[in-house]
Formats: sequence, C-alpha cells, structure tokens
Amino acid sequence: MTTTDESTEMVPKKGNSTGSQLDQDPKAVAAELQCAVVFPKENELQIDLDHIEDHDVMFDMINVLRHNGLTVDVTKVTKSLGGNHHGYVQLNLEEPIDEITRIAFQACLGSDRTRELLSLLRILLKTNRPATCFFEREPT
Repeated sequence: MTTTDESTEMVPKKGNSTGSQLDQDPKAVAAELQCAVVFPKENELQIDLDHIEDHDVMFDMINVLRHNGLTVDVTKVTKSLGGNHHGYVQLNLEEPIDEITRIAFQACLGSDRTRELLSLLRILLKTNRPATCFFEREPT
C-alpha cells in the first residue's frame, strides 16, 4: 500500500455534489483543475471516501470480501488537499470485472453514493462518457 505525497493528492471537490454531472467531459474537467484523469483498470476499484466513517465501512466490507474468498489489495491511498477526511483508495481484485459490478462493489465498500449513482446512470442512460474515473494532481 502506498500513500501519495502532496504532488499527487486528490483534488478537492468543487460545486454542488447533488447537481447532475452526467455529461461532463472528464478531459475538460481535468484540464480545468490542472489534473490527470485516472481510469480504472479492468480489475480495479476506485473508492471515493467522504467521511471518516466511510473508511471503517470500507475496511469492514473488504474483510467480508476476503472472508468469502476474494483477494482484495489496497494499492493506493490518497488524502484530500483540503485536509478533511475525504480521500481516494484504489483497490485491486484478482479478476477483471464489468462496469456495473465495479460500481456495485464501490458503492458497497462505502464510496460516495452520488458519484456511484451518477456512474450507474451514465451506463443506463448510455451517455458518451466513461462511467468511472478519478482526477489526480499530476506530479510536479
């Protein structure tokens, strides 16, 4: 497990999290925020934790997965630049998963509910946008 330094820490959220963000172009958002877009690999989960309690939920649910035979590795932890409990956790599974399964796992693991709902809606409404991605500061 690695913890990133300031140069690659998660960019704080901007704007109203309840507003529809279905059709935002990730590349345009990244350019505006001066960040890189990070898309998940086929076996990767991207967990967006907003509250300290979400960290506990995630580790409890990782234990449920492991107890039931899944290999789950925490490969990256990034803290918010804002100094709050918001953070990003990257998990790897042994096997590739489809997008809907990824979103379901992420939601069950305590990831931001609005983010996961929007991800699911991007698939169901067949938007021309990737269902899941993260934005990270590029190393300087």
